Amino acid sequence: MNMLKWSKNSIQSEFGHCQSLSEVVKSLEQKLWSQDQVICQIHVNGLFLSELEEAKFANTKIGEIDELKIVAKGQKELTEDSVLSLLEWLPQVKELCLNVSEALRLQDAAAEKGFMNVVENVQYLSEALVLLRPRLLGEGRNDAYRQKWSHLEVQFREHTKELLAAFEKGDMILVGDILEYELTTLFESWGDFLKENL
Repeated sequence: MNMLKWSKNSIQSEFGHCQSLSEVVKSLEQKLWSQDQVICQIHVNGLFLSELEEAKFANTKIGEIDELKIVAKGQKELTEDSVLSLLEWLPQVKELCLNVSEALRLQDAAAEKGFMNVVENVQYLSEALVLLRPRLLGEGRNDAYRQKWSHLEVQFREHTKELLAAFEKGDMILVGDILEYELTTLFESWGDFLKENL
């Protein structure tokens, strides 16, 4: 993690070519990107700006900024943080799948809502893996690692398609079985694989 700070005078000298906060941030993003880093936090005049607040204050004139602090992280560090977050999250999704599977068997009215929650989580995992793939399959990875990743991706796609097809057909017994046996095992496999390769 890298913390960078500018006072009012240093903001003017370094970013005098910029008119607004958004231009300063864009300039910093380009500079940090060339150093394989990205901005994770922005503090203006002592106030942390969420993404929503960053958009709200984008047009703030550079002369109104007394202090600017940026927290940046390298791509490797961000990738590791993302993998650690996934490792914390996967057991929760596994538990959700087991609970929904049981609710389907009991014909619980909440099962359909739970199923939709599973679908959202499966979509999240898919998107996370797509984003992590280039970083985790980059240079230095051997063929066995790449093959294992590909094998898990294929299983993930197949089980997801099978799950959605069973749901569309209204075969809730099959949906419950896929959740309990296929997806939970797959989530464990992804977790084990990611842990081994941190």
